[in-house]
Amino acid sequence: MKINDFKKDNSYSLDKKIIEKLDKFYQSIFNKRKLIKIERVYDILRQKKGIDVILHFQDGSNISIDEKIRRSAYYDFLIEIYSDEKNKKPGWTFKDQCDYIVYFYEPINRILLIPMHLLWLYVMKNADKIKKNYKEIRAENDMYTTFSYAIPLKEFIKDISETIIFHI
Repeated sequence: MKINDFKKDNSYSLDKKIIEKLDKFYQSIFNKRKLIKIERVYDILRQKKGIDVILHFQDGSNISIDEKIRRSAYYDFLIEIYSDEKNKKPGWTFKDQCDYIVYFYEPINRILLIPMHLLWLYVMKNADKIKKNYKEIRAENDMYTTFSYAIPLKEFIKDISETIIFHI
């Protein structure tokens, strides 16, 4: 059974109301850095690298963001391992070249802003725990199936906050 439809999902993420909410969030979070422009990326090559938005600042610096929009209020965080399980193509967790992931639970207006390097570190540090303890999710698309792990949101937030602590 087909679960996802890229065109439908993409169209949903480009809904004017969603973009307005996200842009308002970026302006509130990054206003002290003097955000001067929010660039929506429509170039498929950059989108395949996980770049949906580029924030431009007065000092000439930029931040790139991959937006993940959840249409339902699932209280989990999906770590995509394979974007195409059969052909073992790495999922966004491993191939994104953005600075941040914005994970937007649209029905409850909750956003997680996660530095991509922190997410990579979290996955490396917790790989065994993720494989052993969390639900596998396979989402069928037209020509491929993605493979992810669903991590309960409370556990994800606790574990990712502990990711930066090391005992040596």
